[in-house]
Formats: sequence, structure tokens, C-alpha cells
Amino acid sequence: MQINRPASRRHGFALIVVLSSLAILTIIFSVASSRTMSRLLDGATEGKLAQRGATNRELLQLALQLKSTAAGRDETEFRVTLNGQDYILFLQDVGGLIDLNTAAPDMLEKVVDAFDLGPEAMADYIAWRRSGRRLLRVGDFLRVTGAGQERLAELQTIATVHSGRHGIAPDVAPAGVLEILERAELPPTWLSPPSGVNYAGGLRRGTGARRIGVVHLGQGAGDGRVLGE
Repeated sequence: MQINRPASRRHGFALIVVLSSLAILTIIFSVASSRTMSRLLDGATEGKLAQRGATNRELLQLALQLKSTAAGRDETEFRVTLNGQDYILFLQDVGGLIDLNTAAPDMLEKVVDAFDLGPEAMADYIAWRRSGRRLLRVGDFLRVTGAGQERLAELQTIATVHSGRHGIAPDVAPAGVLEILERAELPPTWLSPPSGVNYAGGLRRGTGARRIGVVHLGQGAGDGRVLGE
């Protein structure tokens, strides 16, 4: 009996090693499969994300791939299938949005008025900016001005923190931005060129849409990156 115990222990240890290796391989395969699924392309303008609960980052990576294809360089909307539902994955040049960090003060006042924040909110924000700080995401503007986050989705349709521009590019601006500015012809101080490299990504189905993040296009396929979600 004493002679057989060491062999039994060795067999048991070997079994543990085998099972552990299989578990590690399973995890690696699962991660690799997840990344592969997020990159599926079907044609020039249709991507399919079959995995359940795809993350915003995966959707943004897919948008980068679609945008960088030869057929899609000038495209800003792509049809995708997510969990059996058809969506439009769209990209908005941030040059057409109002940068909450760098916009002209009178342009920023239009945003404050449109969201009924009041002069106190503008004063608080100016004081906050003079302290040397800057917004990292659009939602921070609502926090700094004391507004509720329930209007975040609405603010995201007209604002950004990734253009670095004093004004906007009317040719790539969404209708909501032009409505807020209330000008048929924008003054020179409100005019800036399109970004051409930074795009806000969103997912739309029917009349509902949500922002999923911002991407930076590279010089070629595979050079782009996600700036934020």
C-alpha cells in the first residue's frame, strides 16, 4: 500500500495540471473568439456582431474597420446586426460639434440657454475653467454646471470635447447644432474646419440613438484608435 501512494499522488497532480491547462486554453479561446466576432465584416457596408452584449469599444473598433476600407472612406453610416436586430452604426465628424472646452464664449452661451442652465451655470463653468481644468467627457459639463445627467444623450448629439476648435464646420454639423446657434449665416469667429480624423460614434435604430464613444482615424487601415467611450 505504501508503494502505490506516491504513484497515485503523481497521477492526481498530473490530472490537476491537465485540467488547469484546459481551463487556461478555454479562457484564451473565449477571449480570442470575442475579439474575432467584433471584427466580422459582411460586404462593404454591413458588419455583424453576433455575440451577446457587445461592448461599445468593440463597436467602435468595428466602425474604425468599416471606415478605413477603400469603399467606406467617405461613408459615415454602416448597417450592422447586433443580437438579431438591425442598427445603423454612424460616425459624426467632431468638427461639426460644439467643443465644450474650446468653443467661443458666445457660442457656449447658446448651449447654456438651450439647456436652460441659467447665467449662474455659465459663471460656475467659467470659474471652473479658469482654475486650469478641462472636461474629459461631455457628461462632465452637466456635472460642473450642476445640471442633471438626464439630458446627457441630448447634449452628446451637439457637443464634444475632442475637436479642440473655437467654432464649428457647418458642412458637417448636425441639424441640432445649427438650431441651437440660431444663425442662418455664422459669424467668422464661429467657423472652423472639419476634423477629418476624430469622429463621434453612435448606434441608431429607428428614431432612437445613443453615443458610444469617439475614434481617431489613422493614416491607413489598422492605424486608428479609440479615444474614449
